[in-house]
Amino acid sequence: MRKHTGMVLRTLGVGLGTLLLGAFGAVSASAGATASSYGPRYGAFRIAFPTAPKSQSNTAGVLAGFPAKTVTTATAYWVSPVADPLSSSASTPPPPTYLVVVGKVKSAASASKFTATAHQISGATAVTVNGAKGYKFSGTEKQLNPSSTTLKDPNTIEAFMYVSKGTTVYAVIVVANNHSQVQGFLTSFRPA
Repeated sequence: MRKHTGMVLRTLGVGLGTLLLGAFGAVSASAGATASSYGPRYGAFRIAFPTAPKSQSNTAGVLAGFPAKTVTTATAYWVSPVADPLSSSASTPPPPTYLVVVGKVKSAASASKFTATAHQISGATAVTVNGAKGYKFSGTEKQLNPSSTTLKDPNTIEAFMYVSKGTTVYAVIVVANNHSQVQGFLTSFRPA
């Protein structure tokens, strides 16, 4: 089931939907940005946000991306021109938007099952990063929403990486106008 909600993370709990945060401008996560440490104790990570990210923990928007009653706590970190790209009113935030969500799941089996849902998207490939396993995808908005007629920019490049390590789930999401921006952000991610 695919549902255009503006956030693939929101729909993973009810069926993998779309990854749609908005298109990026000329800002690159890899150009001049260095990987810094973020995350709660249970889910620390390093990544190269282009500027210092905002964050929220355990809000309705942050928790909405996980299956009901499976996550004990979650924190989101983002850089975006909108105040809260996870809010229910945000459909497609304008460029640029970089996002990482970290969740503590009740069991390692639930974490693996959650990240495994990402393989449902055609073109998603298995990935292991610092022992965290899951899937990543990079493609156009049109590839994620082939039947949609309301896409703002069907050629926008969208990417995500969903990995889990123990009972921690990481969702790394980025949308850009070129592959180097997308890959720069994804490849800078390192879970603890």
